[in-house]
Amino acid sequence: MRTHTLTKTEEQILQNTMQGFSNKEIASTRFRSVNTVITHCKRIKSKLNAKNMSHAILIYLGSIDNPKQIVQALMFLVIQSFIIFSENDFEMRRVNKIKTFRARTTNVRKSN
Repeated sequence: MRTHTLTKTEEQILQNTMQGFSNKEIASTRFRSVNTVITHCKRIKSKLNAKNMSHAILIYLGSIDNPKQIVQALMFLVIQSFIIFSENDFEMRRVNKIKTFRARTTNVRKSN
């Protein structure tokens, strides 16, 4: 895998970003400060000549030589997207149920 001379730490941070982790989450799992993670992100963008981290991820995926690895990386991203959307959908449904329950209980109290 050709990675435009990223260090091992930079590669790991880029992979964590691909997995949808925030800088704060990456910092806590890697026992670093958020500022250190931000510095690594700046270096990643600089080394890859990327405008932002999404652009850096696309460049990184484009640098993978093995087609099998590309498919694995893309499948991973698709699965992560489904997980994120499912979690968001579940959370929205939970919030709507709570709002509906509160509205019903408020209406019952008013009619008594």
